[in-house]
Amino acid sequence: MSRSSFIARARGAGFVLALSWFALGLAACRASGPERSEFTRIAMGVRTTIAIYAPNEEAASAAANLAFLRIAELDQALSDWLVDSETNRLCELAGLGAVPIGRDLAFALETSLGVAAASEGLFDPTIGPLVRQWRAMRANGRLASVEELASARALVGWRLVELDAQNQRAALPLRGMRLDFGGIGKGLAAQAALDRIRELGFESALVALAGDVAAGAPPPGARGWTVSVPRVVDARGTPTVLLLAHAAISTSGDAEQFVELGGKRYAHIVDPRTGLGALAPRTATVVAPRGELADALATALALADDATARRLVEQFPATAAVLVDREGARTTIDPASTLRWRDER
Repeated sequence: MSRSSFIARARGAGFVLALSWFALGLAACRASGPERSEFTRIAMGVRTTIAIYAPNEEAASAAANLAFLRIAELDQALSDWLVDSETNRLCELAGLGAVPIGRDLAFALETSLGVAAASEGLFDPTIGPLVRQWRAMRANGRLASVEELASARALVGWRLVELDAQNQRAALPLRGMRLDFGGIGKGLAAQAALDRIRELGFESALVALAGDVAAGAPPPGARGWTVSVPRVVDARGTPTVLLLAHAAISTSGDAEQFVELGGKRYAHIVDPRTGLGALAPRTATVVAPRGELADALATALALADDATARRLVEQFPATAAVLVDREGARTTIDPASTLRWRDER
């Protein structure tokens, strides 16, 4: 079985961490070994769960505390809601030349620009002005004017960003440019927290920030961590099940969330090509080797047509995607045969 292999299961909107107590708990009880501990807090504004297999709960708790601190560090670096975040400080200096940035922001920008290039801008970390404008449209119940949209779109473009990741310097050349890491931040934080736990010597661990999940080695005696995936069901409408190990999974673009403006129904996810909510969104679930990649690709694939989606996924090894439209039609893109379904032997 591939290290990224999994069995997926869908139910409603958003991931549900559904660890199988019968299979996994029974296996853990049969032999002495690491104990499973679980910790839940609100982090980055969402319910965050960390599960760790460790010699005892005290060791697991210490590791989880450091992992939650790592998530807080990422939030302070990448948030557009925290007034004093490093991202907001960089945006305030837009148009004033290159400035020093921290390691986390440099990594987030470098990864984001790579996915932006691969997706031809379907994922764009400079979408901040359009996201702010879309929030205002939803709050006011009216669409922005053509002129207002054009003004905001003129400040968006991933190619404009100047980044020296090695020397940790960046510049946003146009005054008013704003970064938005909403399409990658939680996946990046989940992966960073998992990396911290593994650095402490605990390989069997999982971190879930709402729908962004990063998994290490499977629990003792198990093939993987059991995770539910939104809207992926079999022909009978029965949820299918996924096992995740040494990989990450993210879902983006809930096709059931809409707002009606100007007589049209728009999804909550902003399309950088129009500056408006997507008109024909899909739910995109991505499995990839790392959390930041899964999150960013899911954001882009929620806006992509089938041909574009396939080209994008094929650029990344050990990566697969399941796309579901609002009618429930499902497209699976799995060029490396990464997916392993429950009924396969």
